[in-house]
Amino acid sequence: MELDIVDIYNKEAYEKVKNMLKTTNIATVVHPDFTRIEDIAVKFFNETIGKTLCLESGSKLKKGKIQQKVERMISEGKISKESLTRYDDVEFISYSELMERIKREESISGYENLVLSDLCFLGETTWTNGIDVLLDKNNQAKTLQLVEYSPVGLRSNNALLQRVKGNIASFISEKEATKKLSYYPLEGEELIEAEKEIKILSAKVSKLQDKELRKRLRAKIKEARILCAEWRKRFTEESIDFDEIDRLLYRDDDDDIMLTDEEMEEKANRNVGVIETRDKIREILNSIRVELGLGPKISELEALRQEYERLSGKEDEARKLLEEIETERGEKEEGEER
Repeated sequence: MELDIVDIYNKEAYEKVKNMLKTTNIATVVHPDFTRIEDIAVKFFNETIGKTLCLESGSKLKKGKIQQKVERMISEGKISKESLTRYDDVEFISYSELMERIKREESISGYENLVLSDLCFLGETTWTNGIDVLLDKNNQAKTLQLVEYSPVGLRSNNALLQRVKGNIASFISEKEATKKLSYYPLEGEELIEAEKEIKILSAKVSKLQDKELRKRLRAKIKEARILCAEWRKRFTEESIDFDEIDRLLYRDDDDDIMLTDEEMEEKANRNVGVIETRDKIREILNSIRVELGLGPKISELEALRQEYERLSGKEDEARKLLEEIETERGEKEEGEER
């Protein structure tokens, strides 16, 4: 079954992975951390045959996102029954489970395909005592490595950069990915939500019979649109030299790749600016809604922020709620397994 990977850079990356695996056993994809990189793994599972091990961050109570994606596609009927046997060959485990198997001297060999995800979260101990052992035991396996980076995280992870060096099938900058997205990361979703709200309110304002009110609200709509344009510019403009990050992946060990204090401060200031712009737009739009006789709109994110503020200082209540959620999830998953 041919799976449709919507975003073109994921399609391009998968083709590069296939080409690299024709001549070597390891191919790495290095993409920003908002790019649905798990789609590449799902397609890899779908088009390979044989016993496969997929490692990603997770636990007994929380599955990794690749596993979640596969199970969701199966439940939604996006993976045909005829192709299910390929996914039955995939064994999903966490990195901690891998370390436990090695510690107990259980077999970790015999795999024809390996998928390693969440590499940015791995420490040197996991690499040395876990991943390196697994790769050595399965040195003929076709291995897909998925690296989801943030600019700061990638620059500061010397060990990761050196380990994936020479096996990178696809690297893409954050700016380049944003231009090609068929969806947006979280900040982008908030921006699109604001732009849609402006369009809806603008149509309502245009129908007002009260000329003075219509004029006043149109001025507010214009102000909100100007702020949205500033927000979009801040969101899409290149804030870090990503060509430099590309070079970092192949640089000498002696080079320093940490952000300077000035760069960190600049990045923080940019983030603060985006938040201030977003909140100002929301304030304007809510004032328009009130004047139109509508209630102020609270987004899902804002509701979560309010809940966080409500629980702030009430750690015991928040911890108890979290424990109840995790217990319920665990019991549900155990019931499904039985």
